[in-house]
This record gives sequence, C-alpha cells and structure tokens, in this order.
Amino acid sequence: MSGNWRIAWAAVILGPASAFVLACESASPEEVRQGCAAIVSGSPDGTHTNAVALIDSQERLLCSGALIVGRGNRGVVLTAAHCLDDVIDTVTVGADFRSSDRRRFVAVKQVSHPGFRRETGEYDFGVVFLRGPMDESSDWLLTPEQDVLAMGTPIQFVGFGADLTNAPNSIRNSWTGHISKLTETTFEYDQSGGGPCLGDSGGPGYARLADGKQVLAGVTSFGDPSCKEYGVSGRVSVAMPFIASLLASEGFICWQ
Repeated sequence: MSGNWRIAWAAVILGPASAFVLACESASPEEVRQGCAAIVSGSPDGTHTNAVALIDSQERLLCSGALIVGRGNRGVVLTAAHCLDDVIDTVTVGADFRSSDRRRFVAVKQVSHPGFRRETGEYDFGVVFLRGPMDESSDWLLTPEQDVLAMGTPIQFVGFGADLTNAPNSIRNSWTGHISKLTETTFEYDQSGGGPCLGDSGGPGYARLADGKQVLAGVTSFGDPSCKEYGVSGRVSVAMPFIASLLASEGFICWQ
C-alpha cells in the first residue's frame, strides 16, 4: 500500500448536456497524504459493475479504479497516479474481490499523468492496461463541455477500501456526499458523515446528467488521515486529453 491516500466515486446531478461515452476498440496491435482505504459509513454497492480492485502480487488490495474500456482481449482502467507507485499485478471485477466468482485480469502496463504533482495532488490520474477475455464495456466520461460541477452537487463514492475499524474489507461499497469546494482540476467534499478511505483511492466518481445518464466525473485522490473531515477527487474532464491520446498510442480507436 502507499501512504494515507483515499479514493472516491462521485455521482452528480448536472445541468443540460448530452452524455459522452469513451467507446474504443483495438485498431491493431499543509502535505498531500498518500495511501489506500473502505468507504466509511457506506453500504454494499450492487450497481457500479465497472468498479474494480487493483491487487498486488501478494494478493493485497492497493487501490480501486474504474474499467473504462473492455474490448476483445484488452481492457483499460482509470485510477489515481499515486496508486501506481506500486506495481499492479491483477485487476478484479466483481462485487467482492475475494469471491470465487470474481473475474481477474492481468495488468500489463501502467501509466501516470505527466502533470501529476504529488505535493498538491493535481492531475492524480493513472491508466492501467489489462489482458484477458473481456465483455464489451465502456464507462461514460465527463467531457470539459459537460463539466458543470458545482457546490452542493451530490457525489456517490464507490470503492473497495476499509471502514473506520480498519477491518479487512473486500466488498464494493458506496456512499453519497456533496461537493464543498471546486478548483480547475479537483473537487472537495465534506466527510463528517462518511466517505472514501484506505483502499478507495483511484475509485471512480459518477455524475448524473440532466437526462439521468451517469458519467465518470471524478477519481478519488486524497484526504485527511482520519477519513472524517474532507476528501478530494480529480476532475475527469481535465484528464480527457491524456486519456484519449494514451489510448490512441496503444492502438485503440475512440469516438464520441
């Protein structure tokens, strides 16, 4: 595990905008605190099936993430750059990353956003490429044009991290909070009533557009060590150029 970072998912109600999906196929070949945790005061999540667990070679949870592309024998996961301080061995899909019916994929490459700044947490985005038979799957990503996140926007956090008891957890959990602060690259939320914690870092934050469609709007980045005060997620909209260019360089064709 890496430091004291936490990860979050955001589900948000946004203004009018058309939804966007990153649809891809293979064309050919104070100090920022790091760490990983479970959703505090959350509940089991049966909805966000693209939420994944990032596992090391010792079968330990490192972080959470979101499967944004699954095609043929290849997949792509969006997570936090600080999660890639460790080597990701496998990525698991399923409501319980230790269950016998989980699906496991081999991680073959991991890339951090070139603009990631550990001291501030800015551009805390990373991508992990997978190998293994995939069901067709794509997460809808929030574009800059659609990003109208605002103070008070409800956020649904999802991840596989620990709760305040620090007891081992392997279940996908979720909790809903609200945006309390915005910058050009991040959004912050109050966690006095719960939220992401160790192991939730890198998890997706889903925003809900006016038409009801959910989009991936945030990637859980960091927060206070107690997981009781505040959390911060990176705004996916600012990472879109990085994501699109990286996928193109790896032989994926993506379109709106």
